[in-house]
Amino acid sequence: MARVLVLDSAYQPHRHITYRKAAEHIVKKKVFPLPGVSIIAYYHSAAGIIPIPAIVVLKAYIAIPKRMSKKFNKNLVIARDDNTCQYCGRHKNQLKKGETMTLDHIKPKSLFKNKGDANTYENVVLACSTCNNKKDNKLPYQCGMYPLKTPVRPNGVILTIRGDFTDEQREFIDMINKGCK
Repeated sequence: MARVLVLDSAYQPHRHITYRKAAEHIVKKKVFPLPGVSIIAYYHSAAGIIPIPAIVVLKAYIAIPKRMSKKFNKNLVIARDDNTCQYCGRHKNQLKKGETMTLDHIKPKSLFKNKGDANTYENVVLACSTCNNKKDNKLPYQCGMYPLKTPVRPNGVILTIRGDFTDEQREFIDMINKGCK
């Protein structure tokens, strides 16, 4: 079931919430509906029938902690690479039975004096287990396997919401993502 997309006060995607939580925020005046969006549900409560829009905007500013952007995070790599193997181009949903998505170090960990130095956004990509095993402990030129996209450190916030989006929410997120590139 689709949920309500919440934007921060700068109109950037922040999170997804349930209809009930959206109704609570609307009643408490913590959010307002994004102008022009459709109503996706009606919530019945003691306050009456509350129309629930597909997208709401927070009234208060929420600062993103700086430490989040500095520390290496596996989930940000997955979101950056869109659950797609960076060698063969297959999405997570296209994998065969027994295959999984893994993190691959472009420059293998074994070539680093300090193994922790290998975990950087510029050195790690998402790879299916088949490609990761094929690449093994080699550099890209040694096995002829190069990432489809050059891995970069995420700048800004990557939305890692799981679940269903309405078409309207997807269009809004796509529009925001195109504007950020």
